[in-house]
Amino acid sequence: MFYDYRIVHEDGEDILYLYLTYGFEFAQDLRQDHTSRQRSIYERVINYIKNRGIDFQGNKVYLVVNDIIVSSLILGGFQKEVDRMIPVYKYVEVLRDFFPNDMRIDLVSSDQLPSFPQEKFIDLRKSNGILERVRLEEYIMGVLQFELPYTTPMETLKAQAVLARTYVYRQEELGQELSQNNGTQLYQDQTYLKTIYKDDYLDYFHRVQEAVFNTRGEYLSYQGEPIQVYYHVINHGKTEDASEILGKKIPYLVSVDSNFDRDVKGFSFEFHFTYEQISRFFHQPITKQTTIKVIEETQGGSIKKIQIGSYIYRGTDIQRALHLQSNNFVVTQHEDSITFTCHRIGQGLGLSIYGAIEMAKHGYSYEQILRHYYPNTEILKRED
Repeated sequence: MFYDYRIVHEDGEDILYLYLTYGFEFAQDLRQDHTSRQRSIYERVINYIKNRGIDFQGNKVYLVVNDIIVSSLILGGFQKEVDRMIPVYKYVEVLRDFFPNDMRIDLVSSDQLPSFPQEKFIDLRKSNGILERVRLEEYIMGVLQFELPYTTPMETLKAQAVLARTYVYRQEELGQELSQNNGTQLYQDQTYLKTIYKDDYLDYFHRVQEAVFNTRGEYLSYQGEPIQVYYHVINHGKTEDASEILGKKIPYLVSVDSNFDRDVKGFSFEFHFTYEQISRFFHQPITKQTTIKVIEETQGGSIKKIQIGSYIYRGTDIQRALHLQSNNFVVTQHEDSITFTCHRIGQGLGLSIYGAIEMAKHGYSYEQILRHYYPNTEILKRED
């Protein structure tokens, strides 16, 4: 919703100008009834001020769209939150209470403004179909906070920040649109994330902010170009080789040890089926006496081909048919049922999030974590 802000000293006082992208979400706010509109816009402004860590001690906040002030908020006091004083504003709907109609505020000309560090903006296709302009680093924070648990160590956060930024750079070079939810990484804004973490929100926000800031501009490259980014939740000893998952060799997506994953408890998932159920799945009678044996494994120890009764199946076909987390599973036959036990979540390529978490706990830096999971790569830095 907000893509920039300025604090400008005018007539002896500081005024905070918040710039909006006039897209679907803000238009929805303006169409609400009076009370709902006040509450919605007020909450968005307060969240933005807090999340951006804006140090503003003035009394007035103006919302600006296309150089025109569309509404205002007036400071009503402060409230204590953790160790910070958070401004409390009163929403004022009618612009003409303060200015003549159609008064333009020309704040977009950089030579009229205080100097600010250059920041990169990206276009993000939201889940509602609207294209929104957001800061790159803000996007990366939203990815980290949504995909990684609150207890994630700092070095793992840094590694994931580099990967998230790498994904954006590669999408740009390929001319492909960046979307909020895709098969590689997921993003949520700070308003949504606050509802997830509740009392832990501020602490996690500041740790992620530190990780993103300390890796600013860094991306993972192969021969100078951003790599194809693949990562998964957890492994069980070894990652996969791209040739067996994607059907082509990629020098930095090779099978490597991920033994630290074994230290993580509670990540084996059992799926139980009766023989009647499993027989319907595979269109053949299956009992305790039915032959079930692995024919071929991948380099990462997953099932490539498996014999069940009279037929041979690909492990990925079994995974999809039974809705398993991966094709890294073990089959156990019982008297009246059969169990598929999964030891991995995801396709197994590249970094294992929980493997990286355990590596950080053992003292590995984010550079070492990335070099381990993506051999033949190097970290480069852009200044945009």
